[in-house]
Amino acid sequence: MNINSIELKNFRKFEKYSEIFYTKNFIYGLNGSGKSSILESISLISNLKSFKNKTKNKDIININHDISEILVKNGNELKLKVDNNKKIYLNNNNCDALVFLSKIKCIFFITDEIHLFNKGPSEKRKYFDQLIFNFDTGYLKKLHSYNKILKNRNIALRNNDIKILELWNQLFKEYNDLINETKDKYINNINDIYNDIYEKIFKENLNLKIIRIKKNTNDILLDKELKEGKSLYGNHLDDYKIVINNKDYGLLLSNGEKKKILITLKFTHNSIFFKNHSFFPTMLIDDLSSELDFETINNIIYYISNIDQQIFITNIDKIEIDNFNYYKL
Repeated sequence: MNINSIELKNFRKFEKYSEIFYTKNFIYGLNGSGKSSILESISLISNLKSFKNKTKNKDIININHDISEILVKNGNELKLKVDNNKKIYLNNNNCDALVFLSKIKCIFFITDEIHLFNKGPSEKRKYFDQLIFNFDTGYLKKLHSYNKILKNRNIALRNNDIKILELWNQLFKEYNDLINETKDKYINNINDIYNDIYEKIFKENLNLKIIRIKKNTNDILLDKELKEGKSLYGNHLDDYKIVINNKDYGLLLSNGEKKKILITLKFTHNSIFFKNHSFFPTMLIDDLSSELDFETINNIIYYISNIDQQIFITNIDKIEIDNFNYYKL
C-alpha cells in the first residue's frame, strides 16, 4: 500500500504538482512552501477529511479555481475531486467510501496535536475515534449506526414515548456494548506496550497510561433522561485522560513533553496495526523538529530509521538521515 506518486491540481498553493515517492521521504522548505499541504492531500485521500481542524472544501481549492483534484497511486489509483462536494474514484470508477478508505492506510502526526491536552471531551473522542477507525475499519460503521440510534432514542425521550423508547433502548445497549468492546480492546492494547516503545525511542522510563472515562448506565435514572430529553449515558459522552505515575499532569507538561508523548502514541498505534494486519500503514510526521531539542530529534530519527515502512517527514531544515529521499520545495 505504499504511496508511489501524488498529483495535485488546484490544491492549496499548487496549481500543478506531481512527484514520485519512495519508502523514506523527507520534504523540506520554508514556511508556506507547501510541505504540510502535501501531507494534507494524503490525509484527504486516506480519511476523506483534512487533518487541519474546521477545514471547509473551499479552503483547499486554489484561489484561482473552482475545483481541486488529488490523485494518489499506490497500486490503485485513488482520486478525490473537491468543489462544493467531495467525489471519490477508485481506478476511475465511482466507489463506496469504506471500500475507498480500505485501499490506503496512513497514520499522521502533526504538531498541533499537542493541544489535545487543552481540549474538551468531544475533541478527544474524535481524536481516538480516528485512531480506532484506522485500526478497525468496521468501527466507523458501528459508530454511524450508534449515532443514528442515539438520535432516535433522544427523540423518544423528548416525546416521552415509553413504548418506542423500549425498542430503541435495546438497540442502543447493543451498539453501545459493541463500541465499548472495540474501544476497550484498543486502549488496552496501547497501554500494554506504550511505555516500552517510549523507552526504546527516548531511552528513559515513563509510567504513562491512557484512561477512558465512561458514563455508566448504572449511574443514570430514566426519569432524569426523560426530564432532560436526551441520553445521559453512552459512548458519545466518553472522555480520555493521560496519567503519568497515576497523576493527571496534562496541562503541566511542556509542549516538547506533550509532543514526545503523542508521537509515541502514534508509534504504539503503528505497532498494534502491524500486529493485527501484518503490514504497516504509511507514517506521516509534519514539522518534525518543532518544539523538540536536538537529542530528542535524533532519538526519533534513529527509531524511524529502523522501521521497515513508508515514512513521510516534513521540516523547515534538511536533516541528513540514511536511506531517505529528499524533496526541496
